[in-house]
Parts: sequence; C-alpha cells; structure tokens
Amino acid sequence: MNIFVVGANGQIGRHLIKDLASTKHQITAGVRNVATQSIVKEENVSYVPFNLTWTPEEMAEAFKGSDAVIFTAGSQGKNLLQVDLDGAIKTIIAANIVNISRYVMVSAVFAEDRTKWPESMTDYYITKHYADEWLKRTDLDYVILQPVTLTNDEKITPIQLTKPGEPASKTITRQTVAAVLAKLVDTPEISRTTLVLSEGSEEIAEALTPKVKGE
Repeated sequence: MNIFVVGANGQIGRHLIKDLASTKHQITAGVRNVATQSIVKEENVSYVPFNLTWTPEEMAEAFKGSDAVIFTAGSQGKNLLQVDLDGAIKTIIAANIVNISRYVMVSAVFAEDRTKWPESMTDYYITKHYADEWLKRTDLDYVILQPVTLTNDEKITPIQLTKPGEPASKTITRQTVAAVLAKLVDTPEISRTTLVLSEGSEEIAEALTPKVKGE
C-alpha cells in the first residue's frame, strides 16, 4: 500500500512515519520544508513538499499514486481556519479527486458534541467538528480517530477504543496514537466510523480485532 501522511513533521506525524517505516508499505511524508524536515531515512519513506494552504487540485497532484491518506496535521492554535479547518477539508476534496481508497482523520474527543467543548478551545473544536462532518458526507472509506487529552510521554500504552459518548479514560500518549494509526490504516474492515481512543487495558492489535469481527 502507498500511504500519504499529511502533517508528517508534527508531534504525532513524526512517530507515525517511524512506525510505518518498519512496515512493507511505501510511505510519502508531506512536509512544508523537505530540506530540514526529512527525519526518517528509510528506503520506503519519501519526503515531499506539501502545504495546507495549497488548492485541492495541487494537493491532488501530491496524492497521485497513493492508496491511503492519514491526516495528522494541526496548527497548534496558530492558524485554525486555514490549516485545521480549510486545510483539512481541502485534503478530503483532493482525496476524492484522485480516488483515494482510504482516509484516516485524527480529530479530537467530543468533536461532535458542542455541549462538551471547553470554552478556551471552542474555535479549535469548531474546526474539528466541521472537518469531521465534511468527511462523513463523502463516499470515502474513512475512519475518524478521536484521541482524548494527548501527552508527550515516550511510551506506547494499552488502549481502549469506544464510540463517541461512551466512557473513556482521560489521556493517551501521542506515540500510542501514532501506533494505532499505523495499524488502523491497514485494517480495512474498520470503515466509515468514528472511534474514541484512550488509555485502556487492551493491546492495539487486540483492541482492533473485535471490531474486525463486528463485535
């Protein structure tokens, strides 16, 4: 599979590229500056210019030849409209243009429930809400992954995958999110759904397997 990672130099993206580099897949890492942001040096990883201010048509050119797109980008509150909202939606449009077969979106817990948005992060949640809603209205084979509060602890923990609104624990490491994404993109049985990711008691493969069986 050819996998394009949007936001490959971000806090989750850097972990994800390392995880995917150890697989049989061909990885294209989209970054703003190839000269300074090409971190992982493996034969199956290629870094290419990619900017979320591009038009959907320009993004589609970058996506050509890819089978799947994983969106991990974020502006860390610096450019919510152009990056987190419009940028994300343009990647979805671009994926449709070139008939990408799988699209995995990193969102945020409670993105669909306005009553639970923290007042200090309302604008951020607005971007996540509408990007997710746009994706749901496409014909793409999508998965929306909603992590709970993210931490930078350098570890991969057992996890819990739940549906929005179901009980979940409070935190998850970015490294664990990346590890889940690396497995999830290659689990086509999990499709057109939203999953909340938090720390739990199951190993990643175990947590994904029941959903493959439809349990």
